[in-house]
Amino acid sequence: MNYLLTYCLYVAILSVLMGISTWKLFKKMGLNPIFAFIPFYNYYLVLKETKHPKWWFILSYLPIIGPIMMTVFHVFLMKHFGRKSVIQ
Repeated sequence: MNYLLTYCLYVAILSVLMGISTWKLFKKMGLNPIFAFIPFYNYYLVLKETKHPKWWFILSYLPIIGPIMMTVFHVFLMKHFGRKSVIQ
């Protein structure tokens, strides 16, 4: 029981941090920033903004391929806003 409570707390904290970190990003995209806190839908909106096929969304939640696809989403989003590198 203690493990489950710890895990749920960890997931809740990570979800809030992810929402806060994407709040400004959604504002720049012209979307309602509240969508940054909705799991799955927020990455669907990022995918839609970068104009990629919808099946990429499914790939992003598969084991092993998922982290790679999430990284690809972030790289394309970075290029969408005119950044050429992470350090820029």
